[in-house]
Formats: sequence, C-alpha cells, structure tokens
Amino acid sequence: MSDPFRPTTTHTINPLDPRHPLLFIHDDDQTSHIKALTIFTEGPSGKICSEVIKFLDHLHSLEKFVIHWRALDWVMLGEPEIRALVRLFSLPSLHELQILASANFPLCLLQYYAGKQLSIAATTLATAVTPVFPSDTEARRLGALTELALLSASNIREFRTFIEWQAGKAHTSLRSVKCLRCSVSWGDEGAKPEESLKDIGSLLQRIGPICRDLEEFRLLDWQNSTFTPVHSSTRLMSAPQIDSFDGYQFTQADLASLTSLKRLYVQLGASPKADEKTMNSMDASLRHWLLPLLSNILSPQLLERIDITFSFVVPFPWPTDLHNWMRSFAAELDVGLTHKFPTLRTANLTFDLRNAHTMPYDWQAFNDGIQPTNLQARGVACAFRAAVYRPY
Repeated sequence: MSDPFRPTTTHTINPLDPRHPLLFIHDDDQTSHIKALTIFTEGPSGKICSEVIKFLDHLHSLEKFVIHWRALDWVMLGEPEIRALVRLFSLPSLHELQILASANFPLCLLQYYAGKQLSIAATTLATAVTPVFPSDTEARRLGALTELALLSASNIREFRTFIEWQAGKAHTSLRSVKCLRCSVSWGDEGAKPEESLKDIGSLLQRIGPICRDLEEFRLLDWQNSTFTPVHSSTRLMSAPQIDSFDGYQFTQADLASLTSLKRLYVQLGASPKADEKTMNSMDASLRHWLLPLLSNILSPQLLERIDITFSFVVPFPWPTDLHNWMRSFAAELDVGLTHKFPTLRTANLTFDLRNAHTMPYDWQAFNDGIQPTNLQARGVACAFRAAVYRPY
C-alpha cells in the first residue's frame, strides 16, 4: 500500500463535513506533510464548518491550494472564515493558488497572496468590490505573483475594474507579474466576440504600466469554436456558429505598455460554414485578426518566441483549396516573422484540424513542404505543421 503522506499527495477536504478524517489532526507538526490541499464540495451551503476552520489554522507548509466550491460566496463569509483563508494565501510556502469555482472572489485578496501562480477559472466569478476584512489581514502585502491566468470575459472585465478602482492594491498585487494568460470562449455568458477582445485590450492598457516586466502573453480565443478546448477530451458539440474573427482588433494603444514582451502564444478556434466550399472567409478573417496583432507589437526587437495555433473544424467534403490555403498562409507568416522580429529564436505554427481524419492524406509530406525556409535560414528553431485530431 502506498504511503498516504507523500509530499506529492493531494489531499481533498469537504468544507461541510465535520467528520472528515483530516479534522482529527490537532497538532501543527502532524500537518507538515500536507503540501497540496483541495477544498471541494458540490453541496448547496457556502458556510465553512468550524472544525474545518480549526484544521486550516494548523496548516503551515502548504504549497498548492485549490478551491472548487460553487456555493461559496466570498463576500458573505464571516471573520473566522476570511481570516483562515487569507492566512493560507500568505503562507511563505504557498506557490500556487487555483480558484476553480466560487462566487464573488475579491481581487483585493491578491495583495496578501505569497505565491507565484494564480488561476481564476471561468466557473469562478471575481469581483472588484472590497468586502470588510478583519484588521489583522492587513499584515501582509507581498506582491509576489508572477503568473496570472484569467479565464472568461467576465473575470477579465472585473480585473480591469479592480485596477481602475483600487490602483494601490492592484499595483501591490500585480507588480511582479511576468506571465499573463487570457482565455475567452463562446460559452461566456453574455459575451460577444468583439466585446471580449475589446475587454482584453482594455485590460492590457491598464495592466501594462503596472507589470513593467511582463515577458509572456498567452491569448486563447475560443469565441468562434464549435468544440470544447480541453486537450484530453475534446469533442464536437452543438453550439452557435460564429464564422470569423472579424470585429475588434488589438490596437497599438492596447499593446503600447508591453515593452518587455519576449514570448507570445496565440491560440484561436473557429469553423467555416458547413456549406462553404473554399477557405476564403476563414482566410480573410484570420489575416484580418492575427496580422494586425503581430504588426502592432511595439518592441519587436525583444520578442524571442511566438507560438500560433489555429484550430478549426474542416467541413465535409473538404474545401477545395484547404491545403493550398495552409501552404500560402504558412509562407506569408514565414516572411512576415522574418522581417518583423529580428531576434526571434523560436517560431511555431500549428493548424489543429478537427474532422480531417475522415479522409486519407499524406500529412507528413504536407508538413515537410510548409517548413519556414526564411526563418530556418536565420537559425530560428521552428516547426510549421498540420496536426489532425483523431477522436479515438
């Protein structure tokens, strides 16, 4: 039987269960083996039982903390609950915090966070509103956060509002951020594609002056996707069909503060219309969206890496110009990146094809023929390829 107290063990506790085995630990030394803790429940109550609060007070070596509790409303928590959770945020040992599901997570709490990585999932509703905290939570303002992931348009908007309304706390929380990831989806409630992209642009304008050393920006735009963007279980879904990236484009003003950007990752999801016989509309919309983004980067001499993934469902029968379109776009991108980014070290382009497994084709030969010769001649490590997703 494996040792249940290995450092890599992730412990999960139900905050509504006063008889959980971990709650019978009443000594700080006995909790030193707990490095990763998940608070998880699908229960309807958002109140933490007193036994759980006492247990949390004994944790001093936590490295990863995950909260997955849909019924939890942060602004409704009492003083003991807030104090217990904020103390965990500020543990020197903590390096990763994931808020996967909850309501009204106060962004001002980030000023007490001692870790490096933070992920606020789409199933969590963040808020810029400041609740009333116990006085002793003012003890730590660390600003150690280096990796920030914001999932969903609503959380991106709230983060922008947080920066506007609470500039001092935002500066304390975000001043050390080096990696920013923004992810939006067609499934975001009430979000239109152009509005979500405008929100991201507005966030970049406000976060840039705070994060002076922001080196990495990751953008996942699933506004136009008809499949779930989960690598391990991607599957076709019925969803509203949106057929282009046309709409808001990132401007120079949006990107003006990203003067230290070294790594750019862009992942786009879309689909041609089911009855479309060519790639014309997809070609126009992708160029309309992506190429201005690249041209508006104001410090091209610093960019060292760029990764672009374009995921789309291939209609059946295949568009007649599918392969020629990918060849043409890859060649144009090769020339553009070569001229625009003089210090580029790594460049990757992936056409992530869904539904293309239904017809045989020599994709290896195709990939050999779209390699970026200009970038390769300059010594850039690069791989341009079509990757066919197979659902089995």
